[in-house]
Amino acid sequence: LARLHSPDGVARDTRLIHEIEPWLVKLRIRVEQGTPSQRAEAELVLFRWMLEEYRVSLWGANQETIVPVSPKRLEQQWERVVANDQR
Repeated sequence: LARLHSPDGVARDTRLIHEIEPWLVKLRIRVEQGTPSQRAEAELVLFRWMLEEYRVSLWGANQETIVPVSPKRLEQQWERVVANDQR
């Protein structure tokens, strides 16, 4: 809450929300449209875990994540999720 009350707090949170939102939308659509076995697919589960780690890295107060996650790494993992569909 202290960060939110800082001069750029709301703007920062808004920017971070816009940064993570496309990934959340992709995941939500995938889960809603997938079959139970598709929702449990290992690459998708890993993507969701990575997305949570990324969220911690964005909002966590100096919290380290288990594995460094970046937009580039999220994109690479998403490509693996999509590639599994084509097998």
